[in-house]
Amino acid sequence: MASISKKLKWTAALLIVFLLIIATNLVDRQHFRRVKESVVAMYEDRLVVKDLIFELKLLVEQKKLALLTENEAFFADQNEQVNDTIDALVERFYATQLTAEERDYLNAFVEKTETLRPIEERVYTDPQAEEQLAKSLHALESDLYVLSKIQLSEGKVQLMKASKSVNAMDYLTNLELIALIVIAVFVIFIWVYNPKSSLSTSS
Repeated sequence: MASISKKLKWTAALLIVFLLIIATNLVDRQHFRRVKESVVAMYEDRLVVKDLIFELKLLVEQKKLALLTENEAFFADQNEQVNDTIDALVERFYATQLTAEERDYLNAFVEKTETLRPIEERVYTDPQAEEQLAKSLHALESDLYVLSKIQLSEGKVQLMKASKSVNAMDYLTNLELIALIVIAVFVIFIWVYNPKSSLSTSS
């Protein structure tokens, strides 16, 4: 009877450890899912920003082409609409998760677009405006180039961090599963092994 009671105590203790490991494993799995979802969200966010930069670059190039071809009709009829589109894209850009460096370059881009507009209004009435406009458009392209490079570097950094976290959680999960198997084998051994029977056989 004492032997059964001892077995029950051992089994109960091991079952508690068993349940704790299962609970930890479930928490780890939930954390793993969250990290995975976070990585996907960050990646999608970077893709959105990359697309916004591409669209902004196309609009700047449209202005540049109009200037090079001396397309007065563009600045008279279409430029205002292009500027409105740039403002809308920039607003969407600000709505994403920006790093400090991104925000600085985006702020600089916005400031340049604001100083650009008065120059555009007098591009064909002021002899110096054409040269100023060309320089301003080049500066906008430079900001967009840097912003596109930031997307690439930030994406790599985030993916490396997430990959390390996932690998660590995967390793811990495997350890927990091994511990569960060892405990299960030990519980079976406690109940199957009979020391009295072993002693009687040896005598």
